[in-house]
Amino acid sequence: WLNYDAYACVSKSTQQQLLERGVDAKKTHVVYNGLSYEIWNPKKYKRSEMRGKLGLKTFTIFFSGRPGVSKGLEYAINAFPQVLEKIPDAKFLLVLSKDTAYKKQHSQIMKLIENLAIKSNVILHEPVPYQDLPKYMIASDCVVIPSIAEGFGFSAAEASALGVPIVASNTTSLPEVVSN
Repeated sequence: WLNYDAYACVSKSTQQQLLERGVDAKKTHVVYNGLSYEIWNPKKYKRSEMRGKLGLKTFTIFFSGRPGVSKGLEYAINAFPQVLEKIPDAKFLLVLSKDTAYKKQHSQIMKLIENLAIKSNVILHEPVPYQDLPKYMIASDCVVIPSIAEGFGFSAAEASALGVPIVASNTTSLPEVVSN
């Protein structure tokens, strides 16, 4: 804990965490992260075109990112059978990082999908370049963000920019980013 003159916090949640650790409130400033609206512009993408390319004909839930513990993906996977009770042909489109640092968590997610017998409803897509993510997100019916902790929550801001409905955990910065 270095005594800085100022702290730039990416959310009020992050600011509150610093205050709880004794940082002087006068030194904290909330500066939200920004997005490139050149990339996250819903007018640039044709939902039906991407759905066709992916073969999506039913309700589709989207998740992208790393399968790290703080992302809470296992909670969304465990909840998916309840979605299937209501929408039997629903799909869960996962664009998971293949970063070797998360090899163990990736393997655990794959095992969980297998154990829950939902493999036929899960589309595991290879990682895509950042500038292509909006195509996948906008092709989905909702984005799930089951995070346990987020300093900001880029996926929430990105889905909001595209106008895609969001299902998010009610923790840390997510209520702030997803508001309205």
